[in-house]
Amino acid sequence: KYDPNTTTSSETGNTFKMLTSSDITEIAKIDSRIVSVTPDLSPSATWISGKNGEKYVMSVGQQVPGLNTSMASGKVPELDSADNEIVLQTDEISALGFKDSQDAIGKTIEIGVKQPNSEIKSVVANIVGVKNKTLANPGGQNIINRTLAKNMSDVQMAGIQNRPDQYVRASVMVKDGLTGDEITSLRDKISNGGFYAVSIRDQIGTITS
Repeated sequence: KYDPNTTTSSETGNTFKMLTSSDITEIAKIDSRIVSVTPDLSPSATWISGKNGEKYVMSVGQQVPGLNTSMASGKVPELDSADNEIVLQTDEISALGFKDSQDAIGKTIEIGVKQPNSEIKSVVANIVGVKNKTLANPGGQNIINRTLAKNMSDVQMAGIQNRPDQYVRASVMVKDGLTGDEITSLRDKISNGGFYAVSIRDQIGTITS
């Protein structure tokens, strides 16, 4: 449960170089099979509140294109929808005041986002789906679309004139029809360009092997 007197951090302790807009452009030019490169805005949620008004500490993560999600109800967010969309997890539904997964679909939640002045502003999001916890996502991040990620990031950066041009990661979309070997080759090509790259197959393989 959310406690305003407790400080939390999502940092892993690992040291890495942040991506910049120039890096995003450079990655897109590495190979003609790359369709798009989208930076992950990585916003942070201070708390999430549902139907019963109780506030809980829950993490959010921007949707990764192409990653299959085990859904209990509803659908995954639409990446480029104009609406703020979020997918919750089955074990959060009761705590947020909903009867079951189906009851949550179509409802809204509030996400508390801390501004630079330390004040917390709430951002409203539409619940479009409820997902099962899986081995691929044991930590329990709630999935948000790009619109919600941007709106949360705007709140976090409110009033800052020179926003940092930095991103933790980016999603690379490639042309349809590539074989597994071709994807691996492309991943290696990106890595050889000076970037740390993993494919969805790498992530799943790490868990299942």
